[in-house]
Amino acid sequence: MNEPLVYKLISGIKRKFLEDDLFFVRSGCGFPLGAWETAIDEVPPPEGFDPNRWIFYETSREVHPLERYVFDGNIYVLMDRKSASATETYLDAVKRTGLATLVGQRSSGALGGYIIASVVRLPASGMIFRMEADLDVNPDGSFNELVGVQPDVELPPCPLPNRADRETLLKDAWIKAVINGLSTPITDTSTQHQ
Repeated sequence: MNEPLVYKLISGIKRKFLEDDLFFVRSGCGFPLGAWETAIDEVPPPEGFDPNRWIFYETSREVHPLERYVFDGNIYVLMDRKSASATETYLDAVKRTGLATLVGQRSSGALGGYIIASVVRLPASGMIFRMEADLDVNPDGSFNELVGVQPDVELPPCPLPNRADRETLLKDAWIKAVINGLSTPITDTSTQHQ
């Protein structure tokens, strides 16, 4: 990145969570912004969602470049169905910004959340627990919880390498596919990702 980059995302939550004070929301209309959020605005819900039951927010996030790493090539991020939570939030940001090419299998559909649905307090018992309660909308209009983040280039599933040293990684089918410009089909899946 040479300059700051802004991207937007939409998340929804049932109004009951907000109205009953069961849900501590870090962001949303009238709530404090996070460190990289520049605006949070209420937007109409997608088709099929009752606006009396659901509230949707569009969050604008700004990413700032730090010290530039001297590199002038393509960036690829490998992902698989085990990618979830903060990893999936990272994949979603990469997808929305176009900073890299996502390669592999779709993520799990457990995005870390933009309306941080972190803590619920039950009103009678006072019990506190964590749960995911927001519904995150992918750039194509699909819901993250149902389809996850889709890779730009889908590869067949395969097991992860058993070690992370250079020699082992260079034998990995997904890494070999990226090195070969994603033009060579993967045939040997004995030492690759799942």
